Amino acid sequence: MGQTDARRRRLLGKLEGLRADAMLVTCPANVRYLSGFAGEGCLLVTADKTTLFTDFRYEEDAVRSAPGCQMACPPAAQLDSACMAEARAAGAWVVAIEAGEMTVSAYRALEQAAGEQGVALVETEQVVEALRLIKDADEIAAIKRACALTDEAFSDILKCLKPGVSERDIAAELLYRLRLLGADGPSFDFIVASGTNGSKPHAVPTSRRLCAGELVTLDFGCRVDGYCSDMTRTVAIGQPSPELARIYRAVYEAQRLGREAYRAGLPCARADAVAREYLASQGYGQAFGHSLGHGVGLDIHERPRVSAASTAVLEAGMVVSCEPGVYLPGTGGVRIEDLCLIESGGCSVLSQSPRELLER
Repeated sequence: MGQTDARRRRLLGKLEGLRADAMLVTCPANVRYLSGFAGEGCLLVTADKTTLFTDFRYEEDAVRSAPGCQMACPPAAQLDSACMAEARAAGAWVVAIEAGEMTVSAYRALEQAAGEQGVALVETEQVVEALRLIKDADEIAAIKRACALTDEAFSDILKCLKPGVSERDIAAELLYRLRLLGADGPSFDFIVASGTNGSKPHAVPTSRRLCAGELVTLDFGCRVDGYCSDMTRTVAIGQPSPELARIYRAVYEAQRLGREAYRAGLPCARADAVAREYLASQGYGQAFGHSLGHGVGLDIHERPRVSAASTAVLEAGMVVSCEPGVYLPGTGGVRIEDLCLIESGGCSVLSQSPRELLER
């Protein structure tokens, strides 16, 4: 049995508790997780078979990438009717749907098609996403490959970090190098924040040029076989001021403490507190405004959220980021981020780039 077959069996086991006979999967990441298919389409999972609904543009790729799935390519206007007719033909009277993935108009159209077939719909949330929390061997291998490419691209980009180079130029060069290395593409829009722009956690690269004595934060990643990497490093352009060096040391230590705390069984809220309490002790408690981390997989932001408000507990097989930061308007900012594979007695850090402050 392949990985996607095993995942679909696990999904069917979940449906028993929802009193549903089948599930219509419409979230693109969930379709890929359960079938291997990365194009446009949806998936109907029943006890006896799985049907992948797509169209002529993707049919050849679907046959190749989704073994074990039956293919159907109805006209777009007939998709809802085709899905519900297939459900009835498979003996399904109740079909679970991903409510969070549908607009009101899409739901109404599907509801009408279901009614015509005598099928009832059950709204669900985060059913497949709950399965995706724990990564299997194939997923971990893909994330590790993505992290390795990200490390290599960072090593290359260090040569380009010098006064006069713009944030946009750095972002473009990072993307180019990742593509050359074999990445499928970026895992998100890169953040390159220099000088005072570093106080914006999600800064957008601008035409601002790097200057001597300041810091530049690089937050970037790529996809390999659909799976994401996510890494942040902050680099000094020449020698930083004593204040910036002190901020860096504080974030460096907070990130180390966070990584060392990560292990199976640790509440996410407690993991967040480890880094947050240290930064507060250094006088930067109010300057760390986001959570310590988040899950990463087919999506760049997945469950669990490693935050003070989280009720989740870290489990072996989860891949989560550890990314404390300090952001001071008018001064700048520092963030250091790694992906960590949670294990029973700790974690394996998947990013290997240096964390010590580098001066270019």
